[in-house]
Amino acid sequence: MTLWRNIPQRDGIGGITMTWTKVADIKGILKNESNSEQIISEAITQHCSWSLVCPADFEVRQDDRIYVGTDTPYMLGMYFEVAASDYGKTDAIVQNVDLIQHQTGA
Repeated sequence: MTLWRNIPQRDGIGGITMTWTKVADIKGILKNESNSEQIISEAITQHCSWSLVCPADFEVRQDDRIYVGTDTPYMLGMYFEVAASDYGKTDAIVQNVDLIQHQTGA
């Protein structure tokens, strides 16, 4: 798994652009917590919640993205958005991260 963060960078003409940047490779355990389906505007939508247990050596922030395999923010496919993390709030050797599954291009 890889951790990506949306980082502001100067665009060279006085402005700032947000760019997805790879922050770290992660080894951890993904667990599916819940799944649901709804009909919104006559279309079926799915909501999947996951959790990630990973080492506490690096900071995982809210709104970071987790990609599995070779996927990146610049490809169509599935990713996990970080909803919350307990980084820095405990002395444990692992951190628990709440994730929401998304699909781009679907």
